[in-house]
Amino acid sequence: MKIFIDLCIYLLVSSCSNLKYYGYVYDFEIKKPLKNVKVYDVHDKKMCTTNKEGYFEINYLKNHSSILVFQKQYYKSDTIPSISILSGELSVEKFKGEVIYLFNENSRFKDSIINLNSLY
Repeated sequence: MKIFIDLCIYLLVSSCSNLKYYGYVYDFEIKKPLKNVKVYDVHDKKMCTTNKEGYFEINYLKNHSSILVFQKQYYKSDTIPSISILSGELSVEKFKGEVIYLFNENSRFKDSIINLNSLY
């Protein structure tokens, strides 16, 4: 009976555990981490900010895709979905340690870049 109760407690705790998106935000041109970038989850209405290493982590719900918005003064804001579909079949979940590059307002580039080298 004790094993059954322990198993039930374990399943309850593991099903309620928070999953996290995490990664780093850098300035594209100078390749330095960006501190105090606001990272906002459009669906869950959660927000966090990057630390001095440009690191962020934000909780999300299991089996739930998100759209994250990255904002910092003097930088172009960008909105990036947490899942991308490649070739119409393969989906790739983002924000699992990748580096997101933002561009300052004066940059000639339009959109942020995610370094996905670890996926290939």
